[in-house]
Amino acid sequence: MRKDGSLFCANVILTALRDVAGNLQGFSKVTRDLTERKQAEAGLRESEERFRTLVRDLQVGVILQGPRAEIIMANRAAPEMLGLSADQLMRKTSFDPDWDGHPLPRSEPCTSRGHRACR
Repeated sequence: MRKDGSLFCANVILTALRDVAGNLQGFSKVTRDLTERKQAEAGLRESEERFRTLVRDLQVGVILQGPRAEIIMANRAAPEMLGLSADQLMRKTSFDPDWDGHPLPRSEPCTSRGHRACR
């Protein structure tokens, strides 16, 4: 509780203080106010939920990939557009020439020389 009587989230560290003989002389207390941190965490959770809802409900296919091009998230429209189930799509990479017997469809030929899938 703050001096003004309002409640807040805090991290409290208590440390026993002893003399050279090991006798307890008192305590030290450090209190950190976590209010701003908790508010920022709540804001981030709300933002992430809005993002997930937006991506999930889009009428176009959306695929999110991890650092190794593995598919880590796809909205409902993506598997339908690719003719795959959600299970077939997850954890694959965009470089896989064949996804469980279903070739990755392309609407246009790849023209980027540096792209692995175009080699």
